[in-house]
Amino acid sequence: MQHLVTAHERRYGILKVRISEKHLFPQLAQRARIKVLIEKDELELLYDPNYNRLRGLGPWYKRRNVEAGDSVQIDNVGDKVRVRL
Repeated sequence: MQHLVTAHERRYGILKVRISEKHLFPQLAQRARIKVLIEKDELELLYDPNYNRLRGLGPWYKRRNVEAGDSVQIDNVGDKVRVRL
């Protein structure tokens, strides 16, 4: 699923999970660390289902020069969420 990164997401290193993307994420009652595949790395990032935010993407945004308006792909790989350009 395509996701356009906003200036707010880029600035704070988050991904705001839209309603149409929620089915790709674990159904949790409270925030927790989930397994996320980013390129060849498997990371545990903080997912907050109450605010629909995935936190901890700042270093990846910087390393890959992701800017506001860029598109990232979000999908499932088994029980993990994959985020890629």
